[in-house]
Amino acid sequence: MLQDFSYIVLDVETTGLNPQEGESICEIGALKIKGGKIIDTFVRLVKPRKPIPALISNLTGITNFMVKESPYFGEIAPEFLDFIKDLPIFAYNVKFDINFINSELAAYQREEIGNTLVDILFICRKLFAGKLVRFSLKEVAEFLNIDTSHLHRALADAKVAGEVLQRIIDFLSKRGIKDGEMFLSFFSQANYHPLWQNNHLKILHSAIEEKRCVYIKYFSYSRLDFLDLEILPLKVEKHEGRNYLIGKYLDKEGDSIFSVSRIVKLNRA
Repeated sequence: MLQDFSYIVLDVETTGLNPQEGESICEIGALKIKGGKIIDTFVRLVKPRKPIPALISNLTGITNFMVKESPYFGEIAPEFLDFIKDLPIFAYNVKFDINFINSELAAYQREEIGNTLVDILFICRKLFAGKLVRFSLKEVAEFLNIDTSHLHRALADAKVAGEVLQRIIDFLSKRGIKDGEMFLSFFSQANYHPLWQNNHLKILHSAIEEKRCVYIKYFSYSRLDFLDLEILPLKVEKHEGRNYLIGKYLDKEGDSIFSVSRIVKLNRA
């Protein structure tokens, strides 16, 4: 049930943009959320492996003096990993944050994070296409009337991203998404570990072989709603790394194409 859906929202502040060029984390903040409520927080200043440039200090307010006595990321890694456990991780432009975190873990001979990772930015670009020109966290939050006065610190950014995510969850729950598994299935299109698609693909391949119809709950971006459909699946094709179902409506001529990542529920007819 939705009230049992638990996940992490996190953000990092860094000395620059690319960990492969020696930039590193100077602050990390994370929220643990269950049923839409924050149940725990994690925030630490981190001593980076290079000085914080003046530009970053001016943006974040984090100075080299502030992190002088802070632990290196390797020292807080066990506590951070225990905080996130195996929960799904949401972040605004999640690839940026996770690349930095994994770079720090690698520097201290630790394994990369294997949690499900979901990009809030990707979802916002889809849901608010045509309503916004730019999709920075500040602009999306202000569009949703969320306070942005404390941005550019890790925990504050995580809280704003969490509020944006909660608005999206509320929107989806009003359209029939009622549990965490369905939410993650919807979010799989913005996910870097879409493992749950495997079960959908198994059912589809079986139905194609048996020439049987399937019932799907499918999210339409044009209608911004979920559609309950009965489809005769014909084949599954992969294009640019994404799986697409080619199928027929029983009452229409011609084939239709469905993104497998937007199928949030799938049953054999």
